[in-house]
Amino acid sequence: MSAMTEGLTEGEATPRDIRRADLALLGSQVQVAVAVLSVPVGLLAATAGLGATTMLSYYLTFGAVLMAGGAVLLLCAYRPLRLSLWQWVVVLAAAVAGTAASLLISRESDGGLYVFSLHAGYPFDYVVWSADFDQVIPADQARAFIRDNLGSVRSGFEPMAMLMDAVFWGYVGLLVLFPVRQLIRLARRDRSAPEPDTADESATGSEEPAPA
Repeated sequence: MSAMTEGLTEGEATPRDIRRADLALLGSQVQVAVAVLSVPVGLLAATAGLGATTMLSYYLTFGAVLMAGGAVLLLCAYRPLRLSLWQWVVVLAAAVAGTAASLLISRESDGGLYVFSLHAGYPFDYVVWSADFDQVIPADQARAFIRDNLGSVRSGFEPMAMLMDAVFWGYVGLLVLFPVRQLIRLARRDRSAPEPDTADESATGSEEPAPA
């Protein structure tokens, strides 16, 4: 029997309860492992960005979000701060929506006088479109040609880069969700707490005067 079911006696703990508790414990262990791993990986990415030139800001941004997100994810493994199911859905939705929306963020590169490439994705580009031209043309014309002919020009897809982007945007969602959730909890707690004057009046009003 896992530690999650220690408070239940054998008569109270049904097999279904035990399975749920074991799954919850396994989920917490995976969460802690991912959180602990995220911090050094984020630090490594930020350090690698210091030695880069064109991708400097992207590596630093990815590393900073990964370290901060890993720290918050580790906090959320603590029972009072655990995320509910719908909050995990919000984090997952942020990962999917952010990764898809990052296709709108494009960067350009040229592989020579007659080759032009368009990279999409943030912080790492996971889709690349390239086109060859017979002569040197302005960058804006090459960009417009690629965007008008996405289905016919050469394209490349990097699944690992897309996975890193998804992790990045999931952590962004978590970093936004966590403080908002804590503020909502504090607001609800303050709203439900009785005012001091009201509490004192109700306490004194409930006392019956002693008979003369």
